[in-house]
Amino acid sequence: MKKILIATDLSERSDRALNRAARLAKMLDAELHVLYVIDEELPSRVAQEVKKNTINFLREQTANLEALKSDSVRIHVRFGHAWETIVKTANIEGADLIVLGTHRNRGLIELFQGTTLDRVVKASGKPVLVATDSVSGDYKRVLIGVDFSDSMTAAVEMATMISSQDPLLLVHAYHIPFKNLIMRTDAHGDISQTEREQVEKPLVDQMAQFVASFPKAPAQPDTVIREGGATTIIETEARIKHADLIVVGVHGRSGFSQALLGSTAKDLLNTAPCDLLLVPPRGAE
Repeated sequence: MKKILIATDLSERSDRALNRAARLAKMLDAELHVLYVIDEELPSRVAQEVKKNTINFLREQTANLEALKSDSVRIHVRFGHAWETIVKTANIEGADLIVLGTHRNRGLIELFQGTTLDRVVKASGKPVLVATDSVSGDYKRVLIGVDFSDSMTAAVEMATMISSQDPLLLVHAYHIPFKNLIMRTDAHGDISQTEREQVEKPLVDQMAQFVASFPKAPAQPDTVIREGGATTIIETEARIKHADLIVVGVHGRSGFSQALLGSTAKDLLNTAPCDLLLVPPRGAE
């Protein structure tokens, strides 16, 4: 990884994202690009004053980033719409990773137009890290939501690159269609242990094959296979195992479906209990 782009709105949320991006840049010896987007509808005199002040502020802020060399930081202050400018800048600068803070909730308008986060993830085709937690160190406990799709190999490689040497936690959630009709369930909707082992046996084998396909793994990963909704299972396991980063793949889409993120990724953008990394399959840009 050679270049990391952090898009800031100068809020406390973005400060956390900037600190995380700086730490990753130091860890990976990568160039850090810091972007602020000014509303292009502002009157020109006001806009130019905002630009000058923002550049000075970002220079001071990045100068105080721990152990980052000044020549490894590039500051960009540009006019435009936020998500479009972030994607354009990431492409122009050849960013390998986009880092964002959590978005402001603008109410009903978000339901129809989507958030800046939403749009950047969909339009960029690049890995996007949503940094929400205060930075106290490198990522140590990384949970990967595994669905055995084409994006999973890239997700594992990215997770391994930006985390410490602790074992990865691989979590796969599954659903049994028409369970109450085809299986005997108890009052809680649970099935017998024998039936569960029969259902999970092929998934356990698939997980083992998936782990065996890793080109490099610092340690044998921990694995969890559980019945239930993917978002709920991932969030529950993240809390139980004290994960500080959740990684999920973003599926390649075409046509009308490009307007939508996968439901798990979209839900986690709003509810993840820790930082979230969304990784598209290779060649998605």
